[in-house]
Amino acid sequence: MKPPIASFTNLFIFSIVLFVFSINVQAQCPGNVDWTLNPPPTNGQYQSGDLVEICAEISDFNYNTFSLLGVILDLPESWNVQDVGNIVLPQPCYISQGEWIFIEDVLVPEIWETRTGFFFDRYEAGTESGDGDPFNDGGDACGNGTGNWTFCFTITIENGCGGTGNPNNGNDITPALILMNDNTVLGGPWAPPCNFTSHVYDE
Repeated sequence: MKPPIASFTNLFIFSIVLFVFSINVQAQCPGNVDWTLNPPPTNGQYQSGDLVEICAEISDFNYNTFSLLGVILDLPESWNVQDVGNIVLPQPCYISQGEWIFIEDVLVPEIWETRTGFFFDRYEAGTESGDGDPFNDGGDACGNGTGNWTFCFTITIENGCGGTGNPNNGNDITPALILMNDNTVLGGPWAPPCNFTSHVYDE
């Protein structure tokens, strides 16, 4: 006995819904990021030379049981990543395991691109110091979805980025972070960026 056509239709619709849901799940930031920009942008815009403090509180990190290894700054061109200062780093989940460090212009394995960000440097066995290479050990092993990290730093909007006639005038400079897990350096997939909650533009 052939199943009624409605059954095939319902199954087809259910499959489409399941497929779309799967795409949405994979496209999400693998954690919760609470952003603070101080001072906040005026009417959604920053001006050339503005000094901005960015704080990002990361929680509920959950990426296939892997640990958080890096928080990479994914900032558009107008942000001067060579001028990062006043850095505040979080405590690791287990102080005896390692520490968070800031590294500027580090070559990240697998993508082989130079990036700037915060990385977890696991201590060498029997010591209380790391080797400065975050990519040869595991991440901050807090337990899936249980860690809480706050990173703060100041950064300037590059001089000459805004203003009439400048090619960057009006550009979308919304900041983002890429949360890197410790499987990434072994060839695992990269998580999508975690964007600031609203768009920011270069005035």
